[in-house]
Amino acid sequence: MKNILFFLIVIFVLLAMNYYFFFKLQKNFHLSDNLIIFSKIILYILVFSPFLLKTAEAFNYLVFAKVLAYPVYLWLCFIFLFLVFGLLLDFLHIMNLINAGKIAFILPLCISLLIIIYGFYEASNIKIHTVQIKSSKIAKNYSPLKIVQISDLHLGLLTNEGNIKKIIKKIKNLNPHIVVCTGDLVDGEFFNGNNLKDIFLSLTPEYGKYCVTGNHEYYAGIDKSITFIKDSGFILLQNEVITLPNLINITGVNDETDPNSNLRDTTDIDEKLFTLLLKHRPDTNDNLNNLIDLQLSGHTHAGQVFPFNFLTYIFYPIKCSNLITKKDRQIYVNPGTGTWGPPIRFLAPPEITLIEIIAE
Repeated sequence: MKNILFFLIVIFVLLAMNYYFFFKLQKNFHLSDNLIIFSKIILYILVFSPFLLKTAEAFNYLVFAKVLAYPVYLWLCFIFLFLVFGLLLDFLHIMNLINAGKIAFILPLCISLLIIIYGFYEASNIKIHTVQIKSSKIAKNYSPLKIVQISDLHLGLLTNEGNIKKIIKKIKNLNPHIVVCTGDLVDGEFFNGNNLKDIFLSLTPEYGKYCVTGNHEYYAGIDKSITFIKDSGFILLQNEVITLPNLINITGVNDETDPNSNLRDTTDIDEKLFTLLLKHRPDTNDNLNNLIDLQLSGHTHAGQVFPFNFLTYIFYPIKCSNLITKKDRQIYVNPGTGTWGPPIRFLAPPEITLIEIIAE
């Protein structure tokens, strides 16, 4: 019943967004009867195209799905942006602040297209963000301990192998001691496993690389996702602790998609050492409050495309790319190194995070 309700809600939202666009088009350009019929056919095709894409993925029609993915995801992004800017102009028109006319269609159209064009550039222009933390739990002979965090790569239909190589090269140039991935490494029904495994295997930090599951590992198929993560050279932490002697505790919990996501046994945590928690979603709903020095998370993508950041902030009111303190621990949320859905970002640049833990 819940699945049916969710399906109906999604259909309604997609229908409303697409209808708004075609209503504006017809109103401002007075289409002929034949064009109106044609536009309605296109409207319904666009409404159901995301479901066609997911069906093609599910039945392993991967070539067709890959061809379909770009136009479907880009249209979804475009129609959302058009709705936002179109409604803004409608509001200004209702308030008698502007006289809209055709500009109420042309301006949102142009702004949305420009954002999508720029968004390709921003998505590929990955930033290095450095965070420094002082701690008395780090021995001076290991200071600074350099940890690189990546998150939300979403390897799937639209994965660009060249971009992954560029990310790995950037990480290697930072010469980290440890690399961590805070979930959603894979996405959807398909990722180019063999080639990408080799790329990740070339990354060999001194003290290893570690990963936790995100929600999309479960959507893609948890068994297949776990195999890919391990075959790529990551140590997968599933509600467990690993201690690097005299150096650091690294704790990882499964995404809350797993109903048993929590670290039950905390006796393995050496409280004299700095303790790092890898957790996909940026919340503190766990039993580790006094034991964690730093929590690294992802999941929100910082909205990925403005103004989606306002929606993500409602559910996870922790700003990305900022080190904050909550419940006796410091938390840092990576805004995502890749993209989900449309391969674009706007006012939410992708990031590789370098954390330097300095002996105090």
